[in-house]
Amino acid sequence: METDLLTFIDKAKANNKPIAYYTNREDSDVFSVGEVIAYDEDYMLTSEISPQGTFDGYSLQRIEAIYRMDTDDSYVNQIYFQYKKDKKVQLPIDDIISNKSLLDAIVEYLKIHSDLVSFGLNKIRETDFCGKITECTDEFLIIQIINENKPSGETIIKKDSVFSIWWGNLD
Repeated sequence: METDLLTFIDKAKANNKPIAYYTNREDSDVFSVGEVIAYDEDYMLTSEISPQGTFDGYSLQRIEAIYRMDTDDSYVNQIYFQYKKDKKVQLPIDDIISNKSLLDAIVEYLKIHSDLVSFGLNKIRETDFCGKITECTDEFLIIQIINENKPSGETIIKKDSVFSIWWGNLD
């Protein structure tokens, strides 16, 4: 899809470089920092890094929503140095991804292994809702919405409407 971005992502992953990526054109001071775990032509999976340099969960981001990426930035390198000191549980990516798209593989993994997932259905990386994936088909996800740690209804979304998925963070 985005050949130049894919090349940039591939280079960062191959060289074990963290990236800063931007999705909100309205506020270019807002960005995320992560270590690339995997990617395909549509999505990038990162281990997110907080501003304090600690593990901040995982993110699956639609590449189409990214308008800028940085690497070798002094700030990014500084928090990455701290991040690498932390012991963290590694996502078993080789077990998760087989012959599926990255989105399908992660959705199936989260359906089994995660109680709370945040979903972003727009390009600016904002959480639209949180919940637990209860069913997934080729086209749709059914999600038990969680609000204030309690079930709060159920929703169905088209799988291709997902721009971002986050899980495993402490927020």
